[in-house]
Amino acid sequence: MALADEMRERIQLQRYIEGANNVGHHYEPLDIVWAVAEDQGDGRYRFRIRYRDDLRAKADLEPAMHVVFRDTILVVDDVAETVRHTEVTLLAHREIIEDIDHLPTGTRRIKSWP
Repeated sequence: MALADEMRERIQLQRYIEGANNVGHHYEPLDIVWAVAEDQGDGRYRFRIRYRDDLRAKADLEPAMHVVFRDTILVVDDVAETVRHTEVTLLAHREIIEDIDHLPTGTRRIKSWP
């Protein structure tokens, strides 16, 4: 169970909002919360936050969710209520965007990973 003195990081939760008539899609700030941040390596993180009734299972992430941690935007992959009505765990990863140019053909594309 995450205790208040363990929660030393502030993270911002953002939810994806679909615009009317397929225009104006954006991520809207949902809340700023205290968290225990654990680096899992390779740009992956695990965050433990206090229980929220709007974040208990993976279905609550629909259509998409981001976490802003130390000015880095992370894509939330999974959420689980780890301690009933006490703690929620978020799993997130950093999305790396790289430009790929193929000079002989003149093609240019963007690759996202992991």
